[in-house]
Amino acid sequence: MDAVWGFCQIVSEWIATFYGWGLSSPMHYAMFAVATGAVCAGAFHYFERSNDPIEYTGSLIVGGIFWPLILPLLAVVAIVISAWLSAVWLFEKVLLRAEKRA
Repeated sequence: MDAVWGFCQIVSEWIATFYGWGLSSPMHYAMFAVATGAVCAGAFHYFERSNDPIEYTGSLIVGGIFWPLILPLLAVVAIVISAWLSAVWLFEKVLLRAEKRA
């Protein structure tokens, strides 16, 4: 599983770097990096513990529901918020350029 964890870290850093380079906004870069990392961490934790989540966490709710369902859902929400903020930021940037030309 160490290889999977390392791969998730590399992918999340690459995506965050590409995303940050494309929009050049530190806030969006950080939000996307955190969201991508959370998705990878949630997937890693789920697959690592999927044989018997109750044994590892001591709770059916935490082991069976929180890690495999809630954590990735929160990560998706963070990605949606990041995408929305990026769209607003990009729209404002384009709008400002249009106002300068007019």
